[in-house]
Amino acid sequence: MYFKSIFLLLCLIASTASFAQRNKDKKPKVKKEKFHYLSHCKTAEEIRKTDNKLEKLYYSFLGEFNNSSQAASTENPTLKTPQSLIAVPIWRERTGEYWFYMGWFIQGKPEKALSQAVYKLTKENRDTFKLVSYFIPNETENNFYAYEWQKEKPFSNLSPKQVIASQNDIICPHYIVPRNEQEFDLLLDQEFCQRNISEAIQSFKHCATLSPEVNRTYTEFFDKNQKLIFSYPRPDGFELVRVDKNQRSFQMVQKKPAKN
Repeated sequence: MYFKSIFLLLCLIASTASFAQRNKDKKPKVKKEKFHYLSHCKTAEEIRKTDNKLEKLYYSFLGEFNNSSQAASTENPTLKTPQSLIAVPIWRERTGEYWFYMGWFIQGKPEKALSQAVYKLTKENRDTFKLVSYFIPNETENNFYAYEWQKEKPFSNLSPKQVIASQNDIICPHYIVPRNEQEFDLLLDQEFCQRNISEAIQSFKHCATLSPEVNRTYTEFFDKNQKLIFSYPRPDGFELVRVDKNQRSFQMVQKKPAKN
């Protein structure tokens, strides 16, 4: 009986030690971050550490930006309106393709974009990239896709094929080249890009400089007779500063699915 008790005690000790070892070897669970609209974007530091030029450029476009600092200090009336820019990746499942959505908003009014479009970024050669913008189809029927940019899979009801097929003949490609290891220049358009932006503005010529922290645009806007209405002056241009993805400005909202 004595030996039987000793045997059972040894078995219990061995079992306890084995259980403790398994718990020790077991990796702790990593808490998954709750999705928010900047989850698939990168911080400025992460962008700086990205070696691939195409991906560095792509993520330089993505994120949340605003012109709060410039608007508060400038005397130029064309730059005084506080605005926000939101750019998020779309159709991420399309491996090897670089699509994103970009929308401009009056700051604090994220429910409806002043203007918005879908973009595709491609590599032309070693140091030249091409950016093409597309109108978003069925905007009116879908309440202008309000808060679509907050979804984990924006525009999942659309495909690139549908977007491209819905366009008119006006496609305005922009060409981009590296300025240095961290900055890119979006080259000034040689031709007028015909876009009905407002009753007064019927075309534009786009130009910009992008870095991980700041995007500066020097766009020129023209009327129907291609007469300059206004432009964002050099050297500062329209200054959009990146918002830290962990200090994003907007709360997540519930949104009904868009129609096809």
